[in-house]
Amino acid sequence: MDHELKTATTTFPRSHTTIAGHPVHAILVNFPIAFLTGALISDVVYLITQDRFWAQAAYWLLIAGLVGGAVAAAVGSVDFWSNPHIRSLRAAWLHMIGNAIILVIVLINILARANNIEAAVVPQGILLSAITGALLFVTGWFGGALVYEHRVGVQPTSHAEAQPAGEAMVDTQPGLPRS
Repeated sequence: MDHELKTATTTFPRSHTTIAGHPVHAILVNFPIAFLTGALISDVVYLITQDRFWAQAAYWLLIAGLVGGAVAAAVGSVDFWSNPHIRSLRAAWLHMIGNAIILVIVLINILARANNIEAAVVPQGILLSAITGALLFVTGWFGGALVYEHRVGVQPTSHAEAQPAGEAMVDTQPGLPRS
């Protein structure tokens, strides 16, 4: 099985879950990030306004974030476990383990709110949402490192083929559109 795309200058770890060449994990992660960030914002607004709507919004955003995160994790796991090069990257392990921890925290947050959505927001719900938000920042950073530093899932193009990971691309024809 071909785990990497090789060019004259560098190797690109392949994603095994793609649609028209685009890694599916990179498409899916945006949803749980938005939902879980929205849950934190909703918790803060509830704390300020005490309006039940915001507590309910946070609860449903947490559920959507858990479901979306589980789907993104399943797809990301296919790439992680099917490619030894990806598994050799420290950033990949930190990204995966951190996101698994996030899913457990979100599940605990949902279960804590199940019987009384409003009562669970302060203080434990908002604390769990804040921890989730902070961990999302860290795991997102590692996910970005996988793409931008290690070129995981990046398809080489005529411009990118000649550009090793980590080096700045110099525009040799400024002002001209790139193809």
